[in-house]
Parts: sequence; structure tokens; C-alpha cells
Amino acid sequence: MLQLLNPIWLFGMIGIAVPVIIHLWNRRQGRTLKVGSILLLEESAKQSARSFKISEWLLLILRCLLIILLVLLLAGLFLKHTSSTGKQKGWILAERNNLTATYEHNKSLLDSLDKAGLEFHYFDENFPGAKLLDVIKDTSKIETNNLLPYWFLLSSLQEQIQPGTPVFLFTSNKLNRFAGNRPAIDFDLHWKVDNSTADSAVWMAEMYKTNADSLIKLTVHSTPAGNFVKQSASFQTEQNTADSSASNIHIYAGKNKSDAVYLLAAIQAIQQFTKRRIGITEYNSPAEVPIKNDVLFWLSPEMLPAHISAKKIFKYEAGNAASVNSWLVEKNITSSAGKIKIRQVIHPGLRKQNDINIWNDGYGNTFLSKDIGKPVYHFYTHLNPLWSDLTWSNDFPVLIMDLLFEEKNDVNPNDRRAIDIAQLQPAFTAKNKTKTVSIQQSTDLPKLLWLLAFLILVIERILSMRNKRSRYA
Repeated sequence: MLQLLNPIWLFGMIGIAVPVIIHLWNRRQGRTLKVGSILLLEESAKQSARSFKISEWLLLILRCLLIILLVLLLAGLFLKHTSSTGKQKGWILAERNNLTATYEHNKSLLDSLDKAGLEFHYFDENFPGAKLLDVIKDTSKIETNNLLPYWFLLSSLQEQIQPGTPVFLFTSNKLNRFAGNRPAIDFDLHWKVDNSTADSAVWMAEMYKTNADSLIKLTVHSTPAGNFVKQSASFQTEQNTADSSASNIHIYAGKNKSDAVYLLAAIQAIQQFTKRRIGITEYNSPAEVPIKNDVLFWLSPEMLPAHISAKKIFKYEAGNAASVNSWLVEKNITSSAGKIKIRQVIHPGLRKQNDINIWNDGYGNTFLSKDIGKPVYHFYTHLNPLWSDLTWSNDFPVLIMDLLFEEKNDVNPNDRRAIDIAQLQPAFTAKNKTKTVSIQQSTDLPKLLWLLAFLILVIERILSMRNKRSRYA
């Protein structure tokens, strides 16, 4: 539907009368005809009649169209179209931190949703409601978000909203907000991502003492494409703030001795690169493993004794192996086009559903997960080359280092890495019956109108010049 933004067109339409008046008063010049005698000419009527006849109909129409187009351009013409989603009203969800920018980038859509009666809620814990336009007018009262993972929030929303309810979600696509498992939902989600900002950030991740008693500082340079860690020497004046503790890594592999060899080589490479204080000990039986450990790799399907604890535990899951044709996909993989071949995994039916995914493939299958609230990691594949190409990859030490020395906070507000938009959608269940609302959006048409006006002007000039030539020929 076409709609005009102001009544200027009512006055402008009067201008259409201008070319009509010009055509009516446009009288052709008389021509002199030589005759032999005027005796046979009759006397003209005393009451002369002036003929107001419109000629050059095509020119008249073209000139009227030019005036109409000019009026429409001045009035601000736009195309108003309606996208129908049904009768049921839904929710608008947006983050507190970026609400002003979100509204500026999606003003037309948000205004239409608000007029359609959808409820506005903050995309935060418990989803508190508010009046969208009131919040936009006074953003000083908006508190900051808790930066909870998006997957966690969508899982919580699933418990509060009716199946099929339309939900319009406005967020960024920062990778640090996608921790945890991809949820399954049954409401009608429309996820709008703002990826217009391509900013970067730099922060100091860690500072520690080396075996040689020198100081190393790790600085992270973060961009949407990825993170780059820069290692540099630090000053002795910062010695009091440096971490001087040593990491003691214990390994028990049982019958999987070859798996321990590959892991040991990766940890030694990490030690040489980072110059960290790392102690590595390998044990031949469960009885030799200390009761308390800093980091424990339990590379055996044997049951981990209940009395053994550690700050971090990485353990093989027990179960039957299943052959697969898949690839490991992880954000820190840089070689082999971002893929590492996986051949065997522990049977998928044995995986815990509520764990946090650490390593998985493009289909969502988990190869490494972490307990929620516990420092226990579960391997669903082995480090043996018969199971995967993980140990042959140049990225293997990088992946292990990321597990050993990951940041304390799962969500880092400085992290600028972005997720591919195609990967952020959650899984939709069969109960999701789309019930949508009618949304009106507008599209400006100035470019099309200017082009049309130019073409009409060119045609009008050509016809006008041609008529003049034929008239005086």
C-alpha cells in the first residue's frame, strides 16, 4: 500500500493545472495564403469564437506526470507492506546493554511490533517487562545485563512461554554469549542479529613466573574473526601481582599408554612455549594417583575412584565405541580448514544431556563436555590416532592449552569474537506451530521515483523538439 508522510501533495497537485492552461492558450501562428481574388470569400461572423482545444495530448500527460512525481518526492513517498504472522501476540526481547543501538538499527520493525501489541521484555534473567518507548526515552535507568549465555536464557524462556508464541529477539552475535548446550524450543523465534560493529579489544589475560624466575605477560587481542594472544616479558616491579604457583599435571592411562604419550608431548610443547612452571607425573595404577590433584587426566575407561579429587579432571567416558564419519569443530582450530577427522566415539546414547559442550561437530554431536558447576570434563572420543586425527593436528597443543589455562569467567565481556549467523539458531521441536502477528514495515522509494522522473523528462524533451521541427517545416 502507498502512503504519503505529509499533506504537501494536496497543494502540489494544483500544479497539474499549469501544463493544461499552457496547452489551452497555446495558439498556433497564422500562415499567409496568397489568393487571386477576395470576391469569392464570405464575410466572417461578427461574433468571433475562440477555440480552446487541447493539442499534443502525449506531451500534456508527460508534463503532468513530471509534476506529480515532484510532488510525491517532496511529500516523502514510501511503500508500506504487511508481513502477516497470524493473530497471536508475542514478545520482544532485547539486551539492556545495547538497547539504544538496537532500537536505532531496527526502529521501523520495533515500532511496528510495539504497535501490534507485542510485549517488551529484557533478554535477561527472569525476563522483566517494560514499556519499550518509555525505556528508549530515558535510558539512564537501564541497568546492565548479567551477560548470561544465550542458550541458558532461551532454555529458561522455553519454560515461561506458550508453544507457538512469536518471539522477536534482538542480540549481538558475540561468541562469548553462546556457552552451554544448544536448546530445543517450541515457540516461534525470529532472531535478529546486530553484526554491524567490527570493534576490537585488548586486555591482559595473565601474568606468571617462569622456571627461570622471570615474568611473562599474556595480552589478548580480540576481533570478530578471532583472538590473538601476545606473549611478552614483564617488569620486576609487577612481581607481586604475578602468579608464582606451579601447575602439577597428573596422568593415568591404564591400558591406553599410547594416548598418554601424545598428551605428554603436547603438554611438554605447551611448557616450552609458555615457559610456565608445570610439573608432569604419569602413574601406572590408580592406587598411585594422589588424593588431591591440580589437574588430572584419567585416560582410562576404568571408574574414577570417589576419593580422588582435582581442580580439573579430564576423563574418558566408558562405553562401547561407535564408528562415525565426522569432524571436530572448535573455535581455536586454524589448520585443515577448521576440521579434524573423528573416526570413533563412545556411543551417543551415553552422553549427558545437561553438560556444557566444549568440543563438538557441525551436527551438534559432543566430543568433550563439562559438568555444570563442576570442573569435570568428559571425553567421548580417545586421543589414539585410531579414534581421531586430533593428536596429528598442529592445533592439538593449542586445544589442550586452552583447556588447562582457560579464563576463570566463562563469559568475558572483552571478547569480540563473533559466531556465524547460520550457527546460532536453536533446535525447533515438532510442537512449534507458527502463530504470528501482522507486522507493517515501510520501504522508501526516492531512487525509483527520481529515475522515473528523469526518463519522463527525456521523453518529453524529445517529443517537444520533434513537434517544433514538424510545425515550422
